[in-house]
Amino acid sequence: MAVSIPSTFLSGKKKFGFPATADYKPLYDACIVCAEHRPDADNIITSFSVKERTKLGIYGLAKRVRDRINEREGGLRKPHKPSDKPRPTVSQKRKDAEARAAHAEEQLAAAGGGSLFDLKKDSVKSIARVIVDISLSRLQSLQKEIAEGIKYKKAGNGAHAG
Repeated sequence: MAVSIPSTFLSGKKKFGFPATADYKPLYDACIVCAEHRPDADNIITSFSVKERTKLGIYGLAKRVRDRINEREGGLRKPHKPSDKPRPTVSQKRKDAEARAAHAEEQLAAAGGGSLFDLKKDSVKSIARVIVDISLSRLQSLQKEIAEGIKYKKAGNGAHAG
């Protein structure tokens, strides 16, 4: 009399103290599917290199085993088809993000004539709107520094030394 793998597996889980929370259910399900359909799993594994097997993991293997079973039993759902297009690398993702940020910065500068980080390109109203959001004591200190800068400029000196 053959004992089904799921009941053996579940009793082994309890015996060896494996976690039994819902977080582990997908992992256990994937393991059980691969164990119950070992010939299919072995056939799939042997078609991959070691690197591809590592990348595939237990969830990917279980998905392919389920797809193979589904295909064999009438194909009620479409089997898994890996993407043909290459996945972007981390450095490529970073370059794309930087390009999008630069494009957004250009659009912002063109739309309002301002910049997020260059006060010389922002309007006085825009700068003031940002500045008044600070505490009163800091605002008063800023007012004092601006007054000193104005005196310094009127005296014919360049930029404020302070």
